[in-house]
Parts: sequence; structure tokens; C-alpha cells
Amino acid sequence: MRAAAVLAVACCFDGPLRLAVSLPLVMASLAISCLALRNGDGADVRPFPPTLWMLLASVAALGIAMPGNIGPLWLELLRRGFSFFGVVAIGLVSGNSPLWRRRALVASVAGATVLAFIIPAAIPNPLIDVVPWTDTAVRAFLHGVHPYTVQAPDVYRGGADFGFVVRVYPYMPATLLAFAPFVAGIGDFRYALAACVPATIWLVRRAGRRSGADPQLLDAATLMIALHPTMAVVVRSGWTEPLLGVASAVVAVALVEGRSGLAAIGTLLLPALKQYAIAPVILWAAGPGRRTRPQAWAIAAACAALTVFPFLLWNAQATLDGMLFQVRAPVRPRLTSISIPGLLANYASVNLPVWVSAAAQLVASGALAAAGIGATVPGLYAGSAVALLLTFVLGWQGFVNYYVWIGTLLVLAAVTDRPTGTPVSAGR
Repeated sequence: MRAAAVLAVACCFDGPLRLAVSLPLVMASLAISCLALRNGDGADVRPFPPTLWMLLASVAALGIAMPGNIGPLWLELLRRGFSFFGVVAIGLVSGNSPLWRRRALVASVAGATVLAFIIPAAIPNPLIDVVPWTDTAVRAFLHGVHPYTVQAPDVYRGGADFGFVVRVYPYMPATLLAFAPFVAGIGDFRYALAACVPATIWLVRRAGRRSGADPQLLDAATLMIALHPTMAVVVRSGWTEPLLGVASAVVAVALVEGRSGLAAIGTLLLPALKQYAIAPVILWAAGPGRRTRPQAWAIAAACAALTVFPFLLWNAQATLDGMLFQVRAPVRPRLTSISIPGLLANYASVNLPVWVSAAAQLVASGALAAAGIGATVPGLYAGSAVALLLTFVLGWQGFVNYYVWIGTLLVLAAVTDRPTGTPVSAGR
């Protein structure tokens, strides 16, 4: 939870502070997560630390004064006002009154949900290319046109230089399938991201209850997600990581409930939603996956494959161009990347090769899997967070939306932590 809080703070800074403040905080979160892994099975049960409430309040308070505006003045006042309310809510939840604790918790979740659903309507055309690209691709798919063959308008009008030019939808087909009902029914795929906020909270709480988590810890985890200062930016920008948060939480619930088939499906869908989500699959395969029946493996693999194969049969070259765009297109690190390559790109003439981050994830995941880290639910999530943090610290692209998902993994590791390190059940 401390690592998740530090990572949330790192997401609140922009401009030059990304490298001066955010990058050291991301590396601090990585260090804290590694120390947590050292506890291992059978670690002593410790009472909930009151200082964590102060850390959570600091996270919420940053939402009041964090730099950057995402929309009209009234929305900014609402967003920052909600962060102010969050500081008060944390004080009430940490207090001694069960009635006010429950009221503050419900109000925080409701407020986060309402704010998330307001954003797509309040900011219909944000100045970020992810939104028109996703909208164009989804609408093409709904009209029977291959989504990887259409061209979205350039919202920057040629005024942005990322080291590459986006010429194809650069995300996985599963995201199109997830967004299509929302575009068809409501007209904006970002409502799917808004729906992920309450869904993730509900699933985190369910996983925590099933694991016997300390009620205070569970409430702190709820507030960590509901009051995350950057969640409004994620929904506004159309970043797909909230889908990963929901899928990860589904897997956590399935694992603690012994539903290995559902856990297998959810785990293999992670890289089907986002190309870089490999670490959880490796750790799961070395842990719970080893106790999962071959039939469940086959069903899970088929579910993941069915999100891709129809598009490959439709137009293999265009689909592969989109799926592999992120690894083929960049010719240099992004200057706005919260990573060591991002730092070097701004201030040095040499840099790390693009493959270093991918290799780091594979090596770290393999080492953690060999050490048995993924044998327990918290180990699976904390180990995945460590491998992914290392990936993006060394990556050409290390952005806030990636770190928001990793924060959710850390929260899931906290709420599923069993005092005796009980291995996850093979289940049914």
C-alpha cells in the first residue's frame, strides 16, 4: 500500500517535475515493492499503520494543486473540490465513528464514479490522439470496416513530434471489442473506462473480504483507487489501462475463491488487452497455472486467441501493423517518458536500446517465478508490479497510465495478503 501511494504521488507531476520528482518517486516505489517481496511467506502479522492514513491524505491533497487542467473551469473546480473532499473523507474513515466511516466511504466511491462519468460528456474532444484513433477504429469496426485500415484525424495538426507518426490504431483488438458496445449505445468509448472505476473498487473489496483482509486496510485500498488524483486524466485521455485494472481484479477474486478456470481466462486476456502485460502471465503460469487443469488452459488460450484471430483472418497485415506498432515505430525515447531513457533523451547524447525494457521484464519475471514468488496471490501481484515497474523505468515509453495500473496491482497485492502465505487453491 505504501508503494501504491508513492506511485500515485509520482503520477501527479507534469512538465520538468516529471523527471525531477516523478521519476525518483517511481524508483522509490520499485524499491519499496522489492522490500515487500523480501517478507516472503509466514511474515508476521502487523496492525494497520496509522501513518498510512496520512500518506493517503497526502495523495488526495495533491489532487487539489496538481499542475495542468483537463477541461473547463467548472470541471476543474469539481475535480479539485473532490480531492479536497477526499482529504476530509480520509479523516472520517480513519476515525472512530462507524457511521461516519461508512458514509465517507460510500460518498468517496459515489463521487469518484460520478466524476468519471461526467468527464466524457464535459470533454468530448480532448487534445490527445488516443481518443480520435480509438473512436475512429471502433466506429469503423461497427460499420464493417477493418479497424486497422482507417486513418484518424491528427488532433495536433502536425505540431507534435513523438519520434514517430501514428498511421494505424496501435492497440490490441480486444480493446475494440470491449469499447464497441459503449460507442454503439452511448457514443463514447470512454464511458467504458468510467465504468471501470466502480467495478475495480467492488472487485478489490470482494477480493479483500475473501482473503480476510483487515477492514481498515480494505477501506484504505478503496480510497486509494477512488481518490487517485490522476484517474480523471486517464478517463479524459481514453487510456485503456482501467480495462487492465478490472481484469486484474477479476483474476484476484477468482484466485482467492478457487475459481482457477476464470483466473486462467482473465490472466491470458491481460496481454490480449495490452501488449506489455506479460509479467502476470509468467508468474501465474509458474504458480497457480501449474495447478490449473489443462482444459482450463485450453479454454483460456482460446478466449484470448478469439480476440485476435478473426481480425487476422480479416486482414492479417493491417492487424499485425497495429499490434506491433509500438515496438516498430519509435526511433527514440519519448521526451515526456517518466523513465531513465526519458531522462537521458532530455539531457544526454546516448541512450538505452529499445529492447532493454522488454528484456528486463522477461528476466525479472522469470527470476521471480523461479523463486516461487507467484505461488501466492499477493506474490503474484507484487511480483508483477516489480517486473512492470522495472520495465517502464527502463523503457522508452513510461507514462502515467502505465503506473496507474501498476498501482492497482500493488493494491491487490495488499488486500489479498494472507498472514500465513497460504498458496492459492487449484480450485475448480
